[in-house]
Amino acid sequence: MKKVTKKVLNTAGVLLLTMYANYASADFKWSDIWAGWIDEFKSAGPVALGFFALCGFIYCGWSIMSAISTKKQNQPLTWQFFGVLGGALCTIIPVILIATSGSVSNGQGNTSNALSELNVNY
Repeated sequence: MKKVTKKVLNTAGVLLLTMYANYASADFKWSDIWAGWIDEFKSAGPVALGFFALCGFIYCGWSIMSAISTKKQNQPLTWQFFGVLGGALCTIIPVILIATSGSVSNGQGNTSNALSELNVNY
């Protein structure tokens, strides 16, 4: 019984693949894959930067709370300093990149245009 079911499923799979091959079009272009990605990045760019900054803020706050509780127990700090430093950098780096993108290129570069196309205002 199991052999018959397996053969039927294999045959059905092969038939489905051949039917899909008949309907596939030959006018596929690789450039069609990247069409519309700029619009996707325009809407996702500010959200991604905000999420990155939020993660840094949460990690920094968590490290500060852990440092306070660790010092109340008279124990040495282990990872808390690096957590505060890393969380602060995760919060500040997107802001610094956005702020310096126009001034580094003296307004001549494409970075400020790319950020303005992504609806990231600085």
